[in-house]
Amino acid sequence: MKKGKGLVGGLLILGLLLTLTAPVLATPEAAGAETAFAYDSLYCQEDEWPDTITVFGFGRLQGAPAGVQVSFGVTTYAPLAREAQEEHRRLLARVVANIGQEGVSRDKISTLYYNIWPEYGYGDDTYRQSEPVGYRVNSTISVHLSDTSLVSAVIDAAFAAGVDRLEGIRYLPSRELQQRALLAALQDARVQAEGVAAALGRKLGRVLAVDQSIAPPYELLEERYPAAGSSFELQQVEVSQYIRIVFCLE
Repeated sequence: MKKGKGLVGGLLILGLLLTLTAPVLATPEAAGAETAFAYDSLYCQEDEWPDTITVFGFGRLQGAPAGVQVSFGVTTYAPLAREAQEEHRRLLARVVANIGQEGVSRDKISTLYYNIWPEYGYGDDTYRQSEPVGYRVNSTISVHLSDTSLVSAVIDAAFAAGVDRLEGIRYLPSRELQQRALLAALQDARVQAEGVAAALGRKLGRVLAVDQSIAPPYELLEERYPAAGSSFELQQVEVSQYIRIVFCLE
């Protein structure tokens, strides 16, 4: 008798659970319709997507440089690392002193690169020796010149002090020239966008995105080992600006 009552009670509880969970156990069609409704609510309809146009503007201008950066390479070698570094410091001191005599202040001279590495010899059997035979120290120094007329004199002074090579001469554009090139790129991009919009019978709307990139200024590489009495003819610096703009179409 007790077993029968327990069975009836279990059936009643099972029926109650089935009643409460009936909305969850819907038909596949109903479940699909509910899923489709949720999916559509997360995304814009196709007619709500904005029409856009992407254009690329370019601006290039030339002008007198605001300054010049001259880079030199300095190398020393000695059997011991300490000796190579000490000789390198003495050589750099001579270079800085010589350049300073041309009217360049110490704060305009900086070190861009410094490295030291061992060098190994080879025996008669062409195998490399296990111990280094010497050490080489190499560095690159940069001289910033606001007075561009000093370039030739600074090159001569540096080589007279013992530098090994001329790494390069870089023209430094003025901020005004960079801004003018940027405005030229912006104007170029807008003219293109207006032309395309007019051809489509539309008008330009708001700007959605702008990306800018700047090409490095023109760099002049002189001869690596110039003779005494170096001549340097100043040239104009060229600045290029690139810009990408995304417009909405109305």
